[in-house]
Amino acid sequence: MATGQKLRLYLDGVETEHDTGTFLAVYEQAMQRLNEEERIIIGISINGVEVLPDSLGDIAHDEITQAVISSQPMVEFAEGLANTAFDYLPKLKQGLISVSRLFQEGRDEDAHTLFVEAVEGLEWINSCLGGLGAWLAQKGSVELLQLHGTYQGQLADLGAAMEQKNLTDVADLLEYEVAETLSKAMERMQELKRLLDTMRKGS
Repeated sequence: MATGQKLRLYLDGVETEHDTGTFLAVYEQAMQRLNEEERIIIGISINGVEVLPDSLGDIAHDEITQAVISSQPMVEFAEGLANTAFDYLPKLKQGLISVSRLFQEGRDEDAHTLFVEAVEGLEWINSCLGGLGAWLAQKGSVELLQLHGTYQGQLADLGAAMEQKNLTDVADLLEYEVAETLSKAMERMQELKRLLDTMRKGS
C-alpha cells in the first residue's frame, strides 16, 4: 500500500476520510449512527467489490482504502419486506398444502420435488419473520416475534420428521401446523403494513 493512502468512507453518498487500518472502528461508528437514525444497511462495497456484512471480518482491514455503505430508513425497508411477504405467503402456503396432499396420495417423488422447491421460501420467511419480529419487539410489539418462535419450532419438527422419513407426520405438519402459521403470518403482515403506513405518514 502506498504511504499516506487514506481510507475513504462513503455513507449514503457523504464522504469522510480516515486513517488506514481503522475500518472496524469507523464501521462500528457508522453502524451506531444508523441504528440511532433507525436505518438499515442495504449494500456495502469494499475497494469496489460488493460484500455481505457477515464477511467483513474476513477482509484485511489495513488494505481497505474505500468503503461504500448504502442504507435505507427501517420503516421503508420493513414496508417493502412486508409487502413482498404478504404477496408470497399465500403461494407458499398453497404449495405446502399441495406437498402434503401428494404425500397423502403416496406420490412421494412428486411431493419431494415440490418440497425442495419450497425450502428456499420456508427459509426466507423464517428470516423475514425473525428480522421484522425483532425490530417490532424493540418497539414493544412481540406478537410477530412470538409467531417466529412457533414457526422455528415447526421447522425443527419438520426437519426431524423428514430425517426419520415419517411422511405422515411431514404431511400433517405441513398442512395443519406450518400452513396455519403462514395464515397467521399473513394477518400479521397486513397489520404491519397498516402500522408502517401510519409511521411513514407521520415521519
